[in-house]
Order: sequence, then structure tokens, then C-alpha cells
Amino acid sequence: MEEKLTQAIESISLSEADSETKVLIDISNQVISLKMQYEKEMISIRKQIETLKAKAAQEKQQAENQAENDHFYSKAIENLQKKYQELEQSSRSANLRNDNDATKLNQLIQQKESTSKDRKTVETQVMEKTKCKQFFDLYTNISGIEWNYHCSADQIKGVIMYENDCKPFALNVSENTDFEMTNKLWQLL
Repeated sequence: MEEKLTQAIESISLSEADSETKVLIDISNQVISLKMQYEKEMISIRKQIETLKAKAAQEKQQAENQAENDHFYSKAIENLQKKYQELEQSSRSANLRNDNDATKLNQLIQQKESTSKDRKTVETQVMEKTKCKQFFDLYTNISGIEWNYHCSADQIKGVIMYENDCKPFALNVSENTDFEMTNKLWQLL
């Protein structure tokens, strides 16, 4: 289009040589020159607009990606905080269970020690009773006295066994000394 306009202006300038026409031709040339300059600037502006649009789209995409990343990282941080809290709670629970187990273990150890002491005491008592019974059985066999263990604590009762006879006895502990009771038993024998 510009070429046709340029050719038309040249043909006019050749055919007409008057001054008015020259002025018109000069004005037309200036208009064409301004129009060409305007079109170049428009092309440049369009390129700049396209570049800015592309840059804006790229920045928008980066912002969206950043927002997605921020959201992703925010969720990841939130999940990690939840897991951390859960682990803290689990740790506290485990420590509490561990403390309870340690307390129970200490109680069981003390109970075992107490039971062991009680067992030793019972074993000692059983041995003592066995020794006493054996001693009294021996004493009974030698002396012929069978003791009555079901009487009150302030009395000593029993039966002296002879070959063909038996003689019961009862002594009051509060009325007699040990020496007197021993003498009375020897007299009965």
C-alpha cells in the first residue's frame, strides 16, 4: 500500500510542476513519512505489549507456582507439626508408661524381697517348730510326759505316762516359780 502511494506521488510530481502541487506533494510525503513512522512505532509498541503480556503471563504462572509451592510447603509444615505433636504425645505417654512400669517393677522387687524375708522367717519358724516338736517328742519318750497344748497360757497341763498307768497334772504358772514347777514335775515322775 505504501509503495502504491509513493508511486502515485512520484507520478504527480512529474506531471505537475506547479508550486501548489509541490506543497501538496511535500505534505503528502510528510503524511506518508509520519504514517510509516507511526506504523513502525505501532509495531514496536505491539511487540512491547506482546513481550509484556508474555512476561506478565510468565510472572503470573510463577506467582501461581509460588502460591502452589507456598500452599504445598504450608501443608507440609502443618503435617510435620501434627506429626511432631503426635510424637511428643507418644513420647510423653511412653515416658509415663515407663515411669509406671518402673514403679511397678520397684514394687514387685520390694514385694519379692518382703516375700523372700517372710519365706525365710516361715522356714525358720517351721524349722524351730520341727526342732521343738522333735525335742518334746524326745522329752516325752524319755520322761513319759505328754503335754496339753490346748490349755490357757497361765497353766501347764499334761499327762505322765507310766507303763501301766497315767497320771494327769496341772500347774498354775502365776502361783509357782519355774523352779517350783520343775520340782513338782520331778516329784511326779
